[in-house]
Amino acid sequence: MRIFKDIAVTTVSHGVSTLTVLLVQILLVRNVSIEAYGQFAFQQGLIALIESIVIARAGEVAIYWLGREWGSDFSLARGYSRFLFRREFLWASVVYLVILLVSIPISKYTVVDPVMFLLLGLSIPFQSGYGVTKSTFVVAGKIKEQAKFEIASSLVYLIVSSGLIIGFGLYGFILGSLTAALIKNLFSWKISQTFWPLDIGPIKKCIKKPPLVSVSIFSIFRNLMSNISNQADILILGLLAPSSSVALYRVAKTLSSIPTRIAAPVWAALRPSLIQAIRGSEFSKVRYLISLPAIIFLLTGLCTIPLFINYSGWIIKEVYGLQYKLSVTPFLTLMLGSWFYNMISGWIGFFAIIVPDKRVLNALFFLQGIAVMFCSILSNGSIFKLSFYIASTMITVSVLAWLLVLSSTTFMDFSQNK
Repeated sequence: MRIFKDIAVTTVSHGVSTLTVLLVQILLVRNVSIEAYGQFAFQQGLIALIESIVIARAGEVAIYWLGREWGSDFSLARGYSRFLFRREFLWASVVYLVILLVSIPISKYTVVDPVMFLLLGLSIPFQSGYGVTKSTFVVAGKIKEQAKFEIASSLVYLIVSSGLIIGFGLYGFILGSLTAALIKNLFSWKISQTFWPLDIGPIKKCIKKPPLVSVSIFSIFRNLMSNISNQADILILGLLAPSSSVALYRVAKTLSSIPTRIAAPVWAALRPSLIQAIRGSEFSKVRYLISLPAIIFLLTGLCTIPLFINYSGWIIKEVYGLQYKLSVTPFLTLMLGSWFYNMISGWIGFFAIIVPDKRVLNALFFLQGIAVMFCSILSNGSIFKLSFYIASTMITVSVLAWLLVLSSTTFMDFSQNK
């Protein structure tokens, strides 16, 4: 019963998060020109690519090392937590310094505004350590607490960003996002401290310091390729097409991800069970756990196709404005690919973290990243061609991942990958 409660509360959390992202984006595009939003989307894509690698990498490494000791040696787990938190701050500081150094050269050849670019880049140090504290929620099994915290954080983001957007436009949005990110980071750290037992004794130094290779190198590589897949289309489109095309595609891409966020709480709630099943070599259970929700999502998609086709055009024109009517076709195309990749195959990213042999799934991420870059160039600035190519890539990767997990257990078997 607990898993259903976790799914329910995380569904609400993701629903609130999705709604706030949508409302803030609508407010932003309504307050700036389509060209200005396109230029902003290109710069935000550059920073998002870097940010996702740094933040997500930290979380994955923390889950691995804290999860190893949680429940058996809290003192050592706390030592890992402190070490990773400090190392992450160092990483974030170095990354921001690099952004500072390259901002002027990049601005000479692209639409990048150095001041806006540097402000956007502050999100990296402002979120430093969040990957570690968020992982503490997960390994401690505090799914409900994490969901409540995410809801509160989303509301803070909505309130702060909305007021500043109305007053200061794009720069107001950036300042609001930074403020919300800093508040979220500080409070997540404070709350996560309450999950540690009071009697853990002296905090031990790391017996084996988490290396910058091994787990980290797989994490860096996977996140690099995964985020290239997420951002390369926007960035390459920004180099090949007018800013208005970037804005149209960005709106379509954001909307296409919203229906699939419904699946995120389900896959998140299944993580503890999947970890237990994989570590216990219960591969039939692993396949059952991922197949049941996948079938439900597939059937749901088939039933809702007519609704999206009939009403998405009217909704986009009414909500975003007539200037975004060309986003409809890319939205429907991208949503099909995203439904397969994020809903039906929403387990792929988590499997790549927890399985002992990470090479096969990392190869899929590599192929996806290369395919997205190639397809983005091949589209030659057409948002219609680009959306078709990207959706095809997501569906292909999903099919390959399912073929792998249904035909082989070797990459999941800890006894064969010591």
